[in-house]
Amino acid sequence: METDVDPCEDFYEYSCGRWKEHNLLSPSEPEKFPIGQLREDTKLTLINIVESWRTAKDITRQKAYSYYVSCMDNHTETHSDIDKHGKEALLKLIKDLGNTSFLGAANGTISDVRHCLEVMFNSYFLYALLYTDITFTNRTNNILFVCGQATLPGLINNETRSQYLKLMRSTLANLGYPLNEKDLLTKINEVIDFELQLAELMSMSSKTWNCSYMTISELQAKYEFFNWTEILHNPLSLASISLNNKEKICVMKADYFERLNNHLKQTDADVIRNYAVWQAIYRTMEWSSSEIRNYYLKFKFAPHGVNSQLR
Repeated sequence: METDVDPCEDFYEYSCGRWKEHNLLSPSEPEKFPIGQLREDTKLTLINIVESWRTAKDITRQKAYSYYVSCMDNHTETHSDIDKHGKEALLKLIKDLGNTSFLGAANGTISDVRHCLEVMFNSYFLYALLYTDITFTNRTNNILFVCGQATLPGLINNETRSQYLKLMRSTLANLGYPLNEKDLLTKINEVIDFELQLAELMSMSSKTWNCSYMTISELQAKYEFFNWTEILHNPLSLASISLNNKEKICVMKADYFERLNNHLKQTDADVIRNYAVWQAIYRTMEWSSSEIRNYYLKFKFAPHGVNSQLR
């Protein structure tokens, strides 16, 4: 809380004004929100609770601890199965997204990019370039919101870029990508450059999270790179809602989407598709094999000096 601010003048600043200074971004984080920090803190709290049940006397806690341990890497009976299935799941994900040019199938089209994004959004609940959500605060307006998304912060030093490149190269090599080292590094650097361009576009957008209300037809006409009917299919279907053309969608940071739409039309489709597939891989690394999880944790926590090796 920022108690020096009058809550009657700016209640948000009064409530959250000092949150930023106590929750600094690491080089691997483009943004941080209280709900995300709460999720991480809750996860660590639950882990500590369950691990304290190792010597529990009652049968319920014993069963919970046994179930937890069966999923851990130090449980020798399940270690190889977890690694095998985690890697298989990532390879299936990549195949479902269209076997991108990371794998050598180049000359993609905008249709290929749209298909990749639609499968990510609707089949895997993963996001790239933007994300969508739904709120029920007002059924006749703002039932959906669309927001931009960037992965890397706009300003990263050479060391962070080197760590990120190493993460990508190690992960893709572990997955068996049949590319020579030079080709792979070229494609990885193209994706990193594209991510930094997205971060720059985001940094140029409005600093406030105001909504621009549009119908789906207006959204499609204004930002035609995306197939918005398919992009919005998932949140609508999950909520069993049909969107008619009179209802308004809240587009947050509309100026970002205008720049993004123009930028995507000028970018090679293979680079966009590689970026989208990498985002899908990156966002599922925590549930993959122990080797891939260690790559992810080493990158995510190394800037803090945290020992992130899985135990």
